[in-house]
Amino acid sequence: MSLAQELFKEYQTVANGYSLIQELEYYLQLAVEENDTYLELTELAQLFGRSGYLDLKIALLNELWNIKPDVEIGYLLAQQAYDLDQIEQAAEWIDKLSHFTMTEKMRLLQAHIAGKRGDTHQQKMLLDQLLKENPQSATLYYYQAQFYLKENDFIKAKEFLNVILDYFPQSQWAKSARSLLINTMIDSEFIDPEQLSNLIANKQLPEFETATDWLQIAKASFVVEDYEQALAFAKQSFELDKDNLDSIFLQLQIAVIQQDVTAAKNFLEWLERNIPIGHELIGEMSQLAAQMDLLSDSLIEKLIDYTLLLEDNSEQFQYIQLITHYYVKMNQAAPLEAFADMMAEEIEEPASLSYAYAKYFELSNNFVEAEAYYLDAIELALNIPTLVYELAQLYLKFNEKELAAPLKTQYQHTLYDIPELRQLIIE
Repeated sequence: MSLAQELFKEYQTVANGYSLIQELEYYLQLAVEENDTYLELTELAQLFGRSGYLDLKIALLNELWNIKPDVEIGYLLAQQAYDLDQIEQAAEWIDKLSHFTMTEKMRLLQAHIAGKRGDTHQQKMLLDQLLKENPQSATLYYYQAQFYLKENDFIKAKEFLNVILDYFPQSQWAKSARSLLINTMIDSEFIDPEQLSNLIANKQLPEFETATDWLQIAKASFVVEDYEQALAFAKQSFELDKDNLDSIFLQLQIAVIQQDVTAAKNFLEWLERNIPIGHELIGEMSQLAAQMDLLSDSLIEKLIDYTLLLEDNSEQFQYIQLITHYYVKMNQAAPLEAFADMMAEEIEEPASLSYAYAKYFELSNNFVEAEAYYLDAIELALNIPTLVYELAQLYLKFNEKELAAPLKTQYQHTLYDIPELRQLIIE
C-alpha cells in the first residue's frame, strides 16, 4: 500500500480541510525537501477528490502549491474550480500557470474557461492554435466541433466530427463524435439518410452497446422516416433497459404514424402504468392518444396533473382544450365543470377557461351561459379556429338561426374563417 493510500485510509473522515492540514503537518514538512512525499500528497489529494471529498482535495492542493508552486498542482486546482463552475477562480489559476510552460490539456482548459466567460474570440484562437500545433489530436477536433455547435454552425461542426470518424475511428473520441454528429443532425433537422446508414454500418467505429446508443439511432432513423429500422432499434434499446420510457414512446409514435391501433393501445397502456407523475412525455402521449381516439379517464387524470405543473401558458392552454374535448366527446358535464373550476383556482389566466365553461354549459343545455362564455372566448381571441363555428352550431342546436347566419360573414378573413363555417347551411 502506498503512502497516499495509507494516509487516505487514516484521514478520509477528517471533518474539514483545516483539520486535514493540521493532521498532515509532519508529511507537509517532509514534502518541502522530499519530492517523493510531495508526489504522494498530490496523489492523496486526487484520492480525496475521486471519493467525493472535494474540500479535503482543494485544501491539500492549496497547501502543496504554497510549499512549491507546481504546474500540475495549479492545473488540478484550475480544473477543480472549473468543474465547480467557479470560473473566475479557474481563470486566476490559469493566469498563474501562464508563467510556466503549459501543456496541451492546460491550454485546452484555458480555452474552455474563455468560452465560459463568453470570450469566444479567445476561445477560438486558442483552439485553432492548439489544432495547428497538433493536427493528429482527435480531442482537439472534438472540441472544435463543440465550439461551432454552440455558435449554431452545424455545417462546420459536422466537418470536424467527420474528421474524427474518418481518420480516428479507433480513438476514445470516436463514439462521442458519432453520437454528437447524430444528435447534431437531428437537432438541425437535416439528416442525410446515406450518411446515417454509413454511420450505423461502419464496422471501424465502436459498436452500439447501450440502450442510449440504440435509442439515438432509432430517433435518427425516425427523422429520416425509416420507420421499420427505427422500430427495430427502439426495440433493441428497450431490451437493454426495460424501464426505457423513451424507447416505448418512440414505438408509440411509429404506431400512430402507421395507424396501428392495437400497437398504439399497448404502448399507451405500458406508458400509463410506468410513467411518473408530471413526466414531460405525458402531454405528447396524450396528444398521440387523441389522434388514435385512445384517450382514457386514467390518462386524462395524468394529463390534468401534468397541466397543473406547466409554467408555459400557451402549452397549458393547449392541454386544457384537449381535456375539454375529451369530456365533451364522452358527454361528461360534471367532470368538465370540476376540471374548469379547479383550473380557475390554479392558473394565471383563468379567462382562458371560457371555452371549457362554454362547452360545459352547452352539455348542460344552458343556452344563455354557454353563449356568454362562447362570446367571451371570441372576445379574448382564444386560439381555437373552430370557436365561431361551434357558436354557430350552438345557435342552430337551440333554434336561434337568426343569430347563426351573420357569423358566416362577420368573421371572414379571421382565424375563425374555416371551411366548416363557410359551408354551414342555415335553413
